[in-house]
Amino acid sequence: MRKIVINTFIAISFVLSSTAYALSGGNTLGDWRNASNAEKSSLAQAMSSKINKPGVTSSALVACIDETAGDGGLDQMKISEVAAACSGLL
Repeated sequence: MRKIVINTFIAISFVLSSTAYALSGGNTLGDWRNASNAEKSSLAQAMSSKINKPGVTSSALVACIDETAGDGGLDQMKISEVAAACSGLL
C-alpha cells in the first residue's frame, strides 16, 4: 500500500511540474532561458499571430527574445514586454 501511495505521489508531482513549465507572456526572461525550444517556439507562434505584423514571425521573435535574454542580466523582465519591443524592431 505504501508503495502505491509513493508512486501516486511521484506521478502527480511529475504531471504538476510538467504543466507548471508551460511558458506564457507573463513569465520572465529567466524562465525563457530555461525553457525548451518547443516551448519557446509555441509561445512565439502564439505571440506572432496576435501581433499580426509583416516580418514578425515566430522564428524572428525567438531569435530576438533569445538575444535579449542573453546570459541572464535581464532575467526579471517579462517575456511579453520583450516581445513587444522586438515586434517594433522587426
